[in-house]
Amino acid sequence: NASRAIEMYQKAATAHPADPRIHMNAAVVLADERRLAEAIPSFRQAIALKPDDPLVLSNFGTVLHRLGDFKESAHLYSEALRLTPASPNLHYNLGNSMMDLAIQTDVGLLRESVKE
Repeated sequence: NASRAIEMYQKAATAHPADPRIHMNAAVVLADERRLAEAIPSFRQAIALKPDDPLVLSNFGTVLHRLGDFKESAHLYSEALRLTPASPNLHYNLGNSMMDLAIQTDVGLLRESVKE
């Protein structure tokens, strides 16, 4: 069960604070449970420990996109793409973040999207 997994990852993070995989896995489980805001510190810790991990960058970008932080999610997807430029998923996710950012910041685009 997810609650048990979160508890185990938290214990593992305490025992092995320098392992970025533990922090990322904890964040992913929290995100899967729709506890998105709670996942942010674990993602930040994983990135601090391993800033060149495209999987962490992409997963964190997805969480921030779900929270409506399209600018930061686009930044994270761009960083992940810099590391893995052939990833079609990252191109797709970056495009979605850029589109949503444009809609969010341009009232005219927002009005058009609401009409549809």
